[in-house]
Amino acid sequence: MFGQRKIAAWAAAALVAGASVACGNHNTGAGLAPRASASGSRTITREMITKWNILDAYDAVERAGGYKLAAGGGGQVSVSQRRGQSSLRNSNADRPVLVVDGSMLTDFSALRQIRATQIERIDLLSSSDATQRYGTSSSGAGAIVVTTGGQR
Repeated sequence: MFGQRKIAAWAAAALVAGASVACGNHNTGAGLAPRASASGSRTITREMITKWNILDAYDAVERAGGYKLAAGGGGQVSVSQRRGQSSLRNSNADRPVLVVDGSMLTDFSALRQIRATQIERIDLLSSSDATQRYGTSSSGAGAIVVTTGGQR
């Protein structure tokens, strides 16, 4: 009995600390649609990345939808809001937070450097989930969180 309480307490602590819980639409047909949580956050799994036959993290985020990515000169990548929000582009307040293996990055061209074979999962966090996890720096634009196979 004590062991079950300890496990339940550990699970509750993990949730409070921000561990993601898969919920929402589990019947995704051929596994081609990111699973959405009640808050609007979505997860792109390794299985989906394989089925989509993509090259890199940029392609995965673009395929999942929600953010408009644009490749510019010199290899720069610009990103604008999730669909359905303000049409302002490229101001820091309207850019999602980018986190790769726990490190916050400001250069979205890093998404082009992460090969599909390296990706374990990509979480597209809603603004509320991003603010909870990363503070007010997400400013309503959410977060793109990439976890590679080396980071578990």
